[in-house]
Amino acid sequence: MKKIIYIFSVIFFASIGFLITSNQVDAETEVKGIISEDTVWGLDGSPYIITGNILVNSGVNLTIEPGVIVKFRKHLVMGQGLYMKIDGTLTARGTQSNKIKFTAEDPTLNAEFSWGSISFTRQSQSWSSSNNTGSIIEYSIIEYGSNDSYAENEGKGAISVNNSSPMIRNNIIRNINGSSRDALSISGGNSQIIGNSITEGRIIIFSGSPYFQSNKFTGEEFYIVEGSPTLTKNDIINTNAGGSLSGGIRIDHNSCPTITYNNIIDNANNGIIFINFKPDSGCSLTINHNNIYNNKEFATLLYDTNSNINLSDNYWGTANEADIDNLIYDKNDDFSLGEVNFKPFLGQAEANVLSKITKPKDTTHEPQTETKNTYNQPEENNPNETENMNTVEENNKEEMDKNGNFTTGKTESDVEKSIIENNTQSTEDEKEQKIEDNIENEQKEIIINENPTSTAAKEEERSWIQKFFLWLANLLNKLKRK
Repeated sequence: MKKIIYIFSVIFFASIGFLITSNQVDAETEVKGIISEDTVWGLDGSPYIITGNILVNSGVNLTIEPGVIVKFRKHLVMGQGLYMKIDGTLTARGTQSNKIKFTAEDPTLNAEFSWGSISFTRQSQSWSSSNNTGSIIEYSIIEYGSNDSYAENEGKGAISVNNSSPMIRNNIIRNINGSSRDALSISGGNSQIIGNSITEGRIIIFSGSPYFQSNKFTGEEFYIVEGSPTLTKNDIINTNAGGSLSGGIRIDHNSCPTITYNNIIDNANNGIIFINFKPDSGCSLTINHNNIYNNKEFATLLYDTNSNINLSDNYWGTANEADIDNLIYDKNDDFSLGEVNFKPFLGQAEANVLSKITKPKDTTHEPQTETKNTYNQPEENNPNETENMNTVEENNKEEMDKNGNFTTGKTESDVEKSIIENNTQSTEDEKEQKIEDNIENEQKEIIINENPTSTAAKEEERSWIQKFFLWLANLLNKLKRK
């Protein structure tokens, strides 16, 4: 009898020890409220469960380490979402192989219970590449967000920028299913949005001069309500905003964007649509050297717009002037509208873009929806070549004046200065090809390890468990023989 009691005692205490060890491996940290001193969210506390709204106070830095998972619990009120409000600095810098993730605690819930936003306010610290300081989200996955959060009066995106200038670089934004359906909303400031893949949700610009370069947008439309954004070398492809008055890019009111060297292709409705577009007298609208074709309705559509628009030096999928004219809805179709000037036009696809078009099909005399473009397939990831993901190509200097300022009135960003200085010994073609290859490589990597525990650690844990049960079996055999 004593022997049996002893055996069961060994098993009981060994099992308790095993459970304690397992719980330590699966530890999680619940967080909410005001962060009033510099704080680090590290792997030892991951995942971090946000159970109430988070405020990072002015002058305070919240650092999130690579591999950390941040999960937002559902809000108690349907249709609202918990949020992170940044009055100070958010430093969320993952790596190419160990990304940070912002997600829902329970992604299976209906969209009404999605989380709200990561909101940068006017008090937050802007990013400076020269000092490598300020607010940045880099190598992260952002998903299941964009419910109303009331963090600010305007802008409900999964990432919301309000008169601030953070760096948003090399991220994946997907599964945006909240009530606003905005992946990114910007109201003021000079944010830098570089090298991201946004596969769901809308981009909306209320004001400011944000800079977008080398991004892939395949979600909903890129909506410019007002402001002077710069878009260069982006893919705006296969977007689906719904409704005939939408497009890959929508431009309203007195917006004054600069849109150059982009692919605006295969969108479910229109390529570029102007609605109630009334630019200020000082606006120098620049839309050229883009590939705009194979969009379902029109390459360009004017609606409630009587301003004339210059869209010369773009490629429309054909070199036939009459066919290009048929792809544009303007004064020639409705006398109350303005006229689109598309001449001179490019006779072949613009090659200086993010995704090269290998064999563009001439759409002359063919229905627009029948043509399809083919892109170069990205090469496998090269972990030794990730830094150039952060660069702005040397040829973008043509958009700056001799004093280093953007011709649209936007000051050259610090990141552009550092890239130009660091690459003066490289040839133009070498730099551009390396950047484009690396952008493709980064945006191909969509799936990451959900558990911050490394593979080696997992193997070690499994090995320890096996050894434990082997030891227990041997012990029982010895006791049985006695």
